[in-house]
Amino acid sequence: MRKATNWRWKTKKKKQVNIVKAGWLMKTKYIPIKKLIKKLDIVFSKYKRLSNLTPQGYIRCFTCGGFFTYRQTDCGHYIGRECLATRYLEENTAPQCHDCNRWAEGKKSIFAINLQKKYGKDILDKLHAKENEIWQPTAYELETLILFYKQKTLELLAGESNNKERNDR
Repeated sequence: MRKATNWRWKTKKKKQVNIVKAGWLMKTKYIPIKKLIKKLDIVFSKYKRLSNLTPQGYIRCFTCGGFFTYRQTDCGHYIGRECLATRYLEENTAPQCHDCNRWAEGKKSIFAINLQKKYGKDILDKLHAKENEIWQPTAYELETLILFYKQKTLELLAGESNNKERNDR
């Protein structure tokens, strides 16, 4: 009769490879396009809302004109987010309160009038022409846009803190 022993499979320990000596390039982690779009939505929305911040710290709704805090606003779109070609255009977006953006479906007619006041009468034609274009973003394009809008957001926040320091003096 054999004696029962605790045994384990013998495995070879993998050697650590020095990537620099081996001359290999480090592989970047693959991130799906949908996740990058979601991340860009968050960054772009934050930038768009902070860019319209008043000195008192409130954001004016583009359609109803009310003043709201940062958390009470969304990034509203004239042409819906399903169209990727216009989804991240600054001319197509503006801050809106939850009531206007979510419950009143963006109040498109008032949004259009305010867009024409802000950007000129031909802006709607430009947006509708751009709406018919097809844009299939690559991961590189999305990552560069994320970095671009993160940088712009940081600049806004840095400028805001400088203004507060000036007001405190």
